Amino acid sequence: MSKAVIGVVGGVVAAAAAVVGGAAWSGQAAQRRLEDEVAKLQTVLPLKVVESRYEKSLFSATQTVVLKSGCEGDDAEETKGLTLRNRIQHGPLPGFTRIGWTVVDTELEMPEELRDLLKDAPPSLVSAHTEIGLGGGFQSRVTTPVLDFKENAERPGQARVEGVALTVRGSASAMTYDLVWPGLSAALDSGNADTQVKFGNFTLQGNLARDEATPLWLAAGKAQSRWDRIEVNHTPKQADSKPTKAVFSDIQASGEATLDNGLLSRSSRLQGEGQINDVKLSKINLVASLKRLHVSTYAKIMQHTTGPALCRSQDPAQAEAVLALMGELLPHNPEIALDKFELEVDGQPGEISYALGTQGVTAEEAASPELRTVLFAKAYANGQARVPLAWIERVMIDSQPGRQAQDRAMLDAMLGQAVDSGYVVRDGQVLNSQFKLDKGQLLVNGKALGPLAQ
Repeated sequence: MSKAVIGVVGGVVAAAAAVVGGAAWSGQAAQRRLEDEVAKLQTVLPLKVVESRYEKSLFSATQTVVLKSGCEGDDAEETKGLTLRNRIQHGPLPGFTRIGWTVVDTELEMPEELRDLLKDAPPSLVSAHTEIGLGGGFQSRVTTPVLDFKENAERPGQARVEGVALTVRGSASAMTYDLVWPGLSAALDSGNADTQVKFGNFTLQGNLARDEATPLWLAAGKAQSRWDRIEVNHTPKQADSKPTKAVFSDIQASGEATLDNGLLSRSSRLQGEGQINDVKLSKINLVASLKRLHVSTYAKIMQHTTGPALCRSQDPAQAEAVLALMGELLPHNPEIALDKFELEVDGQPGEISYALGTQGVTAEEAASPELRTVLFAKAYANGQARVPLAWIERVMIDSQPGRQAQDRAMLDAMLGQAVDSGYVVRDGQVLNSQFKLDKGQLLVNGKALGPLAQ
C-alpha cells in the first residue's frame, strides 16, 4: 500500500474518529442541557415529573417527559399529564445534513382535555425546531397550530385561535426574537347576551442581553409591538339593555430595560386610539416606568413565589421569607411610576401621573421589626391630575333620562364640596388636583388630608 493511500485512509479514519467522538461529546452535552431545562421548568411552574426517559444512540436521542400539574403528595385526582418529547440529532454533523452541534425537534403533545374541545385537533400543541451551532449560537422556531373550538350545549358559539410563530436567534447571553400572531375570533352566547370578540394581527420584536445568573424576565433589552385591531361587541338579550361596542386600533407599544450595578430599570410606552359606543378615545399615550429594582433579590422573591413554592403558599414561614426579601429591595430606592397618561375623550384632553417609592431606607432599617415606622417616614408618593369635567359627567351621570337630574345634583354637591375645601381646583370645565405623601402626611393641593390634618 502506498504512502499516499495510507495517508488518505489515515485521514478518513481520523475524520471518522472526530465525528464519532464529537457525536458522543455532543450527545452527553445535549442530555445534560435538556435535563437541566426540565428542572428549570419545574422552578417556574408547579409541575411534577411523573415519567422521564432518555433513549440515546451515538448519533441521535429521544427524550420523553410526562409532566403533571400539582404538588408532591397530592391525593386529589390529577389531570392527565402533558407529554414533552425532544428528538435530538448529535453533532458535529447532525443528521449528516449540516455542520453544527445539536439539532432538537420539540413537541408538546396536545392534551386530551383540550383535544376533546377542538374540531380537528392537531397532534401537537407546541412545536419547535432548534439548531445549535459549533460556537454555541442557536436559532429556534416555535409554532402553535390553529385551534378551532367545537360548539356544544355547554359552550354555545364559535372560537378560532390562530397559530403563533416565534423565531429566536442568538446565544445564552444575547438573543433577538420575532413573534407573529394573526389573532383570534369568537362568537359566544352566554344565554343573557351575545358577545363577539376579534383580535387582529399582533407582532412583537425585541432583543435581550444577560448573564447566566439573570432570569430572562429580568434581562436588559428592548422590545416593540403592534396590535392592528381589537374589537368587542356585547349585545344583551334584554329589551331594556343597550349593546356595547368597543374598538381599539393601531395599538403600538415599546419598552426598554437596562441594568446598572445589579439594578433593573424599565420604561414602557403605549399609544393608540379607540371608540366605545359613541365615545371617541384619541391620542392615547401612556408612559410607565420601574426604577432601581435589585435583580438578585427579586429573583429570590420569584423563587419563593413560583414553581414548587406555590405548594407552600399557606406556610407562615414562606410568607415571612418573602416579606423579608421585599424589605431587602428598599435600600436601593425602588420606584414605580405612571409617568404620563394622556387621553382625549371626544376631543377633551386630560392627563394623569403618579410615582410611588422609597428614599433613604438603610439595610439595617429594612431588616428592623420597626420597618413599618421607617416606611411611614421614608416612603413617598406624588401625583397630579388634570381632568375635564366632561369625563366625570360621563362616569357619574346615568344615560337614562329619568336619573340624570338626580345624578347631576349629586355630582354638583360633591364637586362643590371638593372645590370649597381646596382639594380640587376648577379651571372652567377642567378639574386640577395634586397630591403628595411626605413623611406620612398626605397633602392634596398643599392641604393636609387624613388623621393628621388637624
